[in-house]
Amino acid sequence: MHIIIALILGLLLLLSVSLLKNFQSVSMKELKRRARQGDKMARSLYRTVGFGSTLKLFIWIIIGILAGLFFVYVGRNFNPFVAWLIIVLSVWYVFGWALSVQSTMAGRYLARYAAIILQPILDRINPLLRPIASFLESGAGKKLHTGRSR
Repeated sequence: MHIIIALILGLLLLLSVSLLKNFQSVSMKELKRRARQGDKMARSLYRTVGFGSTLKLFIWIIIGILAGLFFVYVGRNFNPFVAWLIIVLSVWYVFGWALSVQSTMAGRYLARYAAIILQPILDRINPLLRPIASFLESGAGKKLHTGRSR
């Protein structure tokens, strides 16, 4: 039973990372152009990708929650060495490799159908997340290092 729950959490984590990668793979201008030409996939993605930084923030929140649940569950329910190995390999795969490779056609279809589910959710939480996403995107709060010491 522990293996099944760990697999479900791990697959949901991979799904979330795949969605993030696929939503960022094509620019808004390109999606708009493709949607005007009749591309069904571009049409379904265009409105969801239009949320921009709010969409990214929402998916990163989901990734953080799922990664935390996965790591805690694996750490508590597996042999310490096996848990350590699973966590290290999953961190490498999810955050090191999966985000750096190009999106696949299967991932794009997944993003297309996820956009249908995410659209009403983002419509409701956009007023809450938009100020936070704008703050994070603007870089406010970052200290600028000029190379000079005072």
